Amino acid sequence: MRVGTCIPVDETVSVNGQFHLEKALSVMFQMGIRGCLTNFGPDESRWDTSARELATALKNTGMTLMEYNAPLWLQPRERSGCQPLAHKFARLLEIAESIGCLNVVACTGGFGKGLGPHPRNRSQESWDLLRETCLLLAGEAEHQGLRARVLIELVYTSVIWSPQTLARFVTDINSPNVQGHMDIANCLTFDNIYDHAAFIRESFVVLGGRIQSSHVKDVAPIESYFPGLAECLVGEGVLDFRAYLGCLAQMPPEFPVLIEHMRASHEIERSYRRVAAIAEEMGIRVWSDETHPQTRETGTAG
Repeated sequence: MRVGTCIPVDETVSVNGQFHLEKALSVMFQMGIRGCLTNFGPDESRWDTSARELATALKNTGMTLMEYNAPLWLQPRERSGCQPLAHKFARLLEIAESIGCLNVVACTGGFGKGLGPHPRNRSQESWDLLRETCLLLAGEAEHQGLRARVLIELVYTSVIWSPQTLARFVTDINSPNVQGHMDIANCLTFDNIYDHAAFIRESFVVLGGRIQSSHVKDVAPIESYFPGLAECLVGEGVLDFRAYLGCLAQMPPEFPVLIEHMRASHEIERSYRRVAAIAEEMGIRVWSDETHPQTRETGTAG
């Protein structure tokens, strides 16, 4: 299993008070971590330059970029935004592929604030806006001969709110450049938070080969008489990791499994060790120099 993490950004990876990318990647390598995810920055004028800087740092440290996260929501709020957004995402795919990464993960967004709920988020209007954008993106990616793909992330508050909706959408678009992304914690609810092993297994069956990458994090109910969930560090919540990792282990060998949303080096190392320990208890081998020789390109479908 190819387990990686996000990149630390705390003071332990700073030089003269400034974040130092190569140092951060070196710290990860020393922890035994071999793969990472990172984000495109919000400044579009820096996308190419930052990707080249990242490629150099990866080469110098022996790390592999398993996934880029997009800085944009995939669903515009009006039809006039579909074409410009599709073009920007095609550019993100081109840049990612140029440094050997074939996975660009995106959330759809919606009509609310950020990823928050909104009564129009699950409407036909949202579906149609997302569909038109993705069809345009797929056409442009095909025209350019790109192999990189946008992976749409499950988010319960969005139009792609369940494994069933994600499967239906990916099937509808019918493009190798628009695929799905698994993050099971994003679509758990208060109704299944304490008993979701069957839901996890059914989700993988429903999605089949439509997903090409995954995120790992923990989740727990909030302390309130109103139903709600909150994200937390691995091992501090109630996610059924044995069920989740068991399903992820059945994916192709190069399938990325990425622990996300941590900033401090010690949180990253602790979360990685916890996931690796559960996997090893289940007899699942975790990526290392010995089990998975490093290759230049990541995210190639099995």
